[in-house]
Amino acid sequence: MLAEYGVPVFLHSSDALPPKYGTSIKTILAELGIFSQSASSLSNALPNTYLGFAWTEKYAPLLAKVRHIREEIGVRTLLNTAEKLINIAQTGTLLMGAFHRTAIHTMEPIFSGLSYKRVFIVQGAEGSEDVPVHRNSFI
Repeated sequence: MLAEYGVPVFLHSSDALPPKYGTSIKTILAELGIFSQSASSLSNALPNTYLGFAWTEKYAPLLAKVRHIREEIGVRTLLNTAEKLINIAQTGTLLMGAFHRTAIHTMEPIFSGLSYKRVFIVQGAEGSEDVPVHRNSFI
C-alpha cells in the first residue's frame, strides 16, 4: 500500500518457516516478478516501482546456515525477531510487526544500538501484524 502511494518500500524475507508455514512474502513477490538477486538490481527497482525485495538468507548467510535447526525446532525463536531487525537496505527507517505487546517493550532498548533513526512497530487489533485474509477486514 505504501509503494502504491509513492513511498519507497524495501522488504526482505525467507522461505516459509515454522510456526507460520504458508506462502511467504518471498514467494508472492517472486511470482509478481519483484525479486532481486543483486544489490544493483535492488537499487534500480526501487525508484521505478517503489518496491524492492531481497531474500534474507542471501544477504544474511548465517541465517541460512541455521535454517535446518529452525525447521527442526518448529516454533518461533529469537531468530524470528532478529531477522526482522537486519538492515539489508541500510535505510534509516524500520517498519516491523510484533505479535505480542511484551515483545515490543522488550525490543525497545535494542533499537538504540542499531542503525535506524526511526522505528515503527505495528500490531493488529487481535495481536498479529498480518492481515487476516479469511475475513472481510477492509473496505
